[in-house]
Amino acid sequence: MGFYINPPTMSKEAFLAANGRRIRRDEAMEIIKAGVSFPVALIDNGAFTAAAIGYSADEVEYFLRDASGRPIEWWAGPNEKIYEVEPELRPR
Repeated sequence: MGFYINPPTMSKEAFLAANGRRIRRDEAMEIIKAGVSFPVALIDNGAFTAAAIGYSADEVEYFLRDASGRPIEWWAGPNEKIYEVEPELRPR
């Protein structure tokens, strides 16, 4: 199980719009390698969305290979903002 954006005071979409920027699918791997932002896959599951944080190259690759047919929007969120909603990712 990965890490997901679930802010307590707003929707995932509002959090990404306020704190991130849309990226192209092909930028996701470059973003994780640069280390200043996390790529986020906003996945439309029909009844709900999930905002999966690409915390590692393997995690990003998993969502890049997703063949489920679900629509996925790619976002980049600055590390500090992502740590606010998912403190487990913060380096110790």
